[in-house]
Amino acid sequence: MKNLLILILILLSTTVYAFDEAPTFILPEPTETTAYVASTGGTVRIQLSTPFVINDVSYAAYEIAEITFETSEEPQTVLITFTPADDKKIYIAGPIVSASFAGFVSYGRPLTKGV
Repeated sequence: MKNLLILILILLSTTVYAFDEAPTFILPEPTETTAYVASTGGTVRIQLSTPFVINDVSYAAYEIAEITFETSEEPQTVLITFTPADDKKIYIAGPIVSASFAGFVSYGRPLTKGV
């Protein structure tokens, strides 16, 4: 019982320290035609229900973009631009640090056209 109490105290103190530092990374605010995704490395899959552009590459609605981020300590950000639309849907998968988008319904699996 004493060992369990010590373990709980250690876990609680570690959690407190994790929140001592102020966040140093904040994504820009999204607009009705922009969204942002940040990662510290790896391949991120992004899919929208409207045509979109990432890194000067155009994607059709429902096409999946695979964006590779170089490994780094500081998050790298990509800008996603698109035309305004009603009932926008977004799917993002991979090692993301943060994502910033507005007016979308977010899905946990790839989107299916017409659904």
